[in-house]
Amino acid sequence: MEDKTLKRNLLFNTIGNGIYYLSQWIITGWLIKILSGTQGTYNAGLLSTAATVANMFIGLAGFGMRNFQVSDLSGDYSDTAYEVSRYITVGVSLVLGVVYSVFTGYSGIQLWCIIIFLMYKLTEPMTDVWHGVLQKAERMDIIGIAYAMRGLLSVAVFAAGMLVTKNLVISLGLLTVSVFLLCYFYDLKKTNEVFHRGSANPKILFTLLAQCLPLAIHTFLNGVSTNLPKIYLERILGTEHMGIYNLVNSPVLVLQVGIAYLFAPFITHFTHRLEEKDKKGFLHLVGVVCGIVVAAGILGLLGCAAFGKMGLEFLYHDQKVVEASGLLYPMVICVVFSCFSVLLCMLNTVLRSMAGLIISNIAEIAVAVLISAPLIRRFGMAGTSIATTLILAVQCALLVVFGLRSLDKQTAKKEETENEE
Repeated sequence: MEDKTLKRNLLFNTIGNGIYYLSQWIITGWLIKILSGTQGTYNAGLLSTAATVANMFIGLAGFGMRNFQVSDLSGDYSDTAYEVSRYITVGVSLVLGVVYSVFTGYSGIQLWCIIIFLMYKLTEPMTDVWHGVLQKAERMDIIGIAYAMRGLLSVAVFAAGMLVTKNLVISLGLLTVSVFLLCYFYDLKKTNEVFHRGSANPKILFTLLAQCLPLAIHTFLNGVSTNLPKIYLERILGTEHMGIYNLVNSPVLVLQVGIAYLFAPFITHFTHRLEEKDKKGFLHLVGVVCGIVVAAGILGLLGCAAFGKMGLEFLYHDQKVVEASGLLYPMVICVVFSCFSVLLCMLNTVLRSMAGLIISNIAEIAVAVLISAPLIRRFGMAGTSIATTLILAVQCALLVVFGLRSLDKQTAKKEETENEE
């Protein structure tokens, strides 16, 4: 029964999230280029910059709580406590995102794009807490359906907005309103069917947020460090180069998200192996997921070699974008390291290796600040992917060390008992 449920969750979750993130590419990559006429590359740059800024605060809004929530099998905190805490973190993230954007000098249409797109993306951490409830109830099929519906609606509304108004800001506004309504009437309604209400008084909320604070710091710093190279790219080479980089990178991100969500359902199974102090079983699951990542990366590189240039020509009909097809290879390698990073962060969360998460993030930030600008000035747009890959490699190395140490500690008692027998 467990294997059947896992397969069902893998199928629905992977397909649903695949459709959603494919829709993100269609919007930020293909539609924005096709429906913006002569302003296609520039508008793509505006939207890419908005997405980059938003991504730095989405992690803070989620507070790194999803893996913690799903692995809370003993029910230390109620579903209500998780939900209310998310209202707080989403609100704070929105305010901080707007303050950051104004303080760093964004203005005019770029500022409006950032604010509205941030509100749109905040539906992800908001529904994430509801999806955590569904995942614990082994109903990830509902999560997959929710994301599929959101993706299809996003494409339809954004396309209609651009076709009718020819205005990026208005189209993003319509997109945001429609997705908020869908999340309220579908995601929340379905979650309420399995929701267990409980206490969420200020003391409980403070304890929960305090316990997850290291995860929140980790998630926020992680978002900042991996997006810093793109921030440097926009500031050094300009909005149009940012647009070109985004157009080339968008199809590759579909691969990244597909891989990441393929192994998301394994979280509860890692937790069960840890509860059983089954070190071999835990490491076996790690090997399975790593094999999936490596295989997908190899397929991605082969796909770039066979269809990369032709695919960009087919999608965009823009010579500047096609000439940048060489960026695909470092982007795919970057995706592989990014997926390893997501996996290792997830495992260190399950292992409650908070120190490892924070220390790896501090190292990431330091490396990002030191290498991003020099690599972009030396290698142009490719320097962005090279910098991001090196940043992630440093993080992964540290997470492996801390993760193994924590795993050894938590499984030591069982091994000692087995040796005595």
